[in-house]
Amino acid sequence: MMLPVGSVDNPEQLTALNNVGYDAVKAICPDAKVIVHLDAGNDQWVYNRMFDILQANGGKYDMIGMSLYPYWAEQEGKTIHSVAKAIRLLDILTESGQPASLTELYQKPGWPKSTIHGLLSTMRESGLIEQTPNGRYWLGIRLFEYGCAVSNSWDIGTIARPHMQSICAELGESVFLSVFDRAAVVTLAEEESRASLRVVSEVGARLPVYCTSQGKLFLANSSPAECRRILTHTELKAFTPHTLTTPEQFVPELTRIREQGYAVENGEYKIGLRSVSAPIHDVTGEVRYAIGCVGMFRQVQSDEFLHAIRLVCAAAETISRAIGYHG
Repeated sequence: MMLPVGSVDNPEQLTALNNVGYDAVKAICPDAKVIVHLDAGNDQWVYNRMFDILQANGGKYDMIGMSLYPYWAEQEGKTIHSVAKAIRLLDILTESGQPASLTELYQKPGWPKSTIHGLLSTMRESGLIEQTPNGRYWLGIRLFEYGCAVSNSWDIGTIARPHMQSICAELGESVFLSVFDRAAVVTLAEEESRASLRVVSEVGARLPVYCTSQGKLFLANSSPAECRRILTHTELKAFTPHTLTTPEQFVPELTRIREQGYAVENGEYKIGLRSVSAPIHDVTGEVRYAIGCVGMFRQVQSDEFLHAIRLVCAAAETISRAIGYHG
């Protein structure tokens, strides 16, 4: 269908356009079979949506046409096709940091325009995305509601906060609480230093897993297979001359982290910054979170940094016990 005229956003208009085409074909060749053809033959949702619209509005067609591309179907395995695509659109908007146009949303994933339109329409109706006055698309208020619900369900923030405040007050540096998510680390909470020169990490920010102390901590506590998968599928970009950029370089580094029980970042993400992170274990013994401190420490062997290591490790142990760990 011609977009945006033939859009699922306007079912009546879409059906009318379909029927005009149907009637035109029959006027020229009465015996012809008119096919409504869609791609994504393995996506039941796409077909239900299109043909529900046509049926509800008197749409005309003789046959249903379907395209299926085995390679792409196999890549998606058992993932629910439409849900995965909706999540990808949310990722694109999140990564862009600003409202995106239809053209931008078409270009990045490379999907058919009809698929993008269908997803955007459904997501807009449910409040997952919203449309700005100039027609661009942005994250909807419903996502904020979901985020608040998730945040309220995590007692870890309430438990960790007093320890974060104590470390921040004693060292005068920022303290963070992180979780591992899809080959990145996400900041759950931060206690920001009040110093004139300080490090700020926004809550919800995604940081590289391979060049931050919290990220390396999670890598060290992952299975060897998972760690290898992450390092071989991640672009190990050099943020500074100190960044580790080959999987082989991580072997001794991660071994050291496992042995000492904490991770250190020494100017690998940003020049002049150093951080330490320690693991917070849940009741099963898994490393679920990381607490850390980041600042402009002079060097990792300085008394102030060694003191930071002791404080962070002690806090991690106390928080772990508070959430049920007895190791």
